[in-house]
Amino acid sequence: MRELPNAHYLDKIVSDYANKLHGLLQNLLPPYPNEAEFRQPVDQLLTEFCAEAELNPLAHAEYPIPQGHAHYTLATGRADAVFNRLVIEYERPGTLSEKLSHHATAHAVDQVKRYIAGLAQRQHHTRMAGIVFDGRYIIFVRYRMGDFQVESPVAGADARADECPR
Repeated sequence: MRELPNAHYLDKIVSDYANKLHGLLQNLLPPYPNEAEFRQPVDQLLTEFCAEAELNPLAHAEYPIPQGHAHYTLATGRADAVFNRLVIEYERPGTLSEKLSHHATAHAVDQVKRYIAGLAQRQHHTRMAGIVFDGRYIIFVRYRMGDFQVESPVAGADARADECPR
C-alpha cells in the first residue's frame, strides 16, 4: 500500500494549484471561450494536480478519455468530470449568476444533482459532492443519504480552497 503525502505537503500543493487556477482563469476568461475551450485547460490543470498530489486522476466524459479512466455516462446524462466522489459540471463562462433562482444556474445545479444521484445509486455512495463552475461563479453541492445541500454561488475569484467542502 502506498504512503499518502503528509498534510503540510498537500496544503502546499493545494495552495500552489489554486494560484495556478487563478492565473489560468485570468488569461482564459476575458475572451469568454465556449464550454469545451474552458473545460479542457482547467481539467488539464486538475489532472496535473492529481498527479502531483498522488490522487486518482479525473475521469472525463465528454472528450477523449485517457486509457485507464472510467467513462461516466449515467442514466441521467454525462458528467463532465468525476474525481472519486466529486462530480464537476462545467458551464460556458458567463452562464451562471449569483442567484440560484437564475434559469441557467438552476438548470446547471439540477443537472449536477441528477449526475450525483445517478452515480451515488450506481456506486452505492451515501456521501458525494458536486461543483458547478463557469470560471466566474462556483457552486458547491453536497449529497448525503439522498438529501442535497446547495451552497449559494460564490464569485470564482473569491472562492478559497480552504472553504471547499471536505
